[in-house]
Amino acid sequence: QLMPPQQPQLVGNAWQHNQAPIQTQGNQQSHHLFQQQLLPQQQLQQQQEAQRLEMQRQQEQQQQQTAQAAEAAQAAAAQAQAAQQAALAAQQAKATPPASPAAAGSGDAATSSTPAVAAASSGTSPGSRAAKTSVPAQAQAAAGAGPPPTVEELQEQCQEGEFAVMVEKIPGGRTQVGLKVFPVGGTHLKVGNLSDGLLMDWNKANPQHEVKVNDLLMAINGSRDNSTDMLNHIRHDRRLIFHVKHPPPRVVQQ
Repeated sequence: QLMPPQQPQLVGNAWQHNQAPIQTQGNQQSHHLFQQQLLPQQQLQQQQEAQRLEMQRQQEQQQQQTAQAAEAAQAAAAQAQAAQQAALAAQQAKATPPASPAAAGSGDAATSSTPAVAAASSGTSPGSRAAKTSVPAQAQAAAGAGPPPTVEELQEQCQEGEFAVMVEKIPGGRTQVGLKVFPVGGTHLKVGNLSDGLLMDWNKANPQHEVKVNDLLMAINGSRDNSTDMLNHIRHDRRLIFHVKHPPPRVVQQ
């Protein structure tokens, strides 16, 4: 039976025949099989992408937790160090006996205009120099209680042949003393090296009381004749008062 021919239709400016697409059963099966193969691949890619995003989120969360734990540990260490310094200063102030009235009222003031000359050339005996040193006052000054003593007041507390040096660590600022020492005989410390730090700042501001290599540290914050205590003061105290002594000059034999 003959079918009547299909009439063309005018679409726009062109004539187009109405002809339905011919699709065989084999093409339909191939297309269906292709879709079945493509769907698992897409699902696999989606699962892999979800796993990657989850791993990335877990890593970021772990890094954040690690950073928070480190900050908490640093804060706890800083609080523990501050508490240790406060306890050490309180223990020193409590353990040191008060000065006797005779010792507190005796002693002559240095009359020289230069404290270094007065400390080196004073005719007073070591006993009278030691009598005018107030150990509790030094402990309080080292602990940061009250205003820091002046350079002249520091020199008045020294024994014969010594001079005083004071530096103060600034919390959140300059805390490096810049000092390398060696214990000598278990009683005092010897300056081995000076680097950039608080002591160099002192030397620039006070050249008449300059700390040099090979100088002897006879006392620190009231501790004398004990190099271990002196080292602990350097590590833990905020304000440091050194009693320094230059070594005797070498005699060159001709």
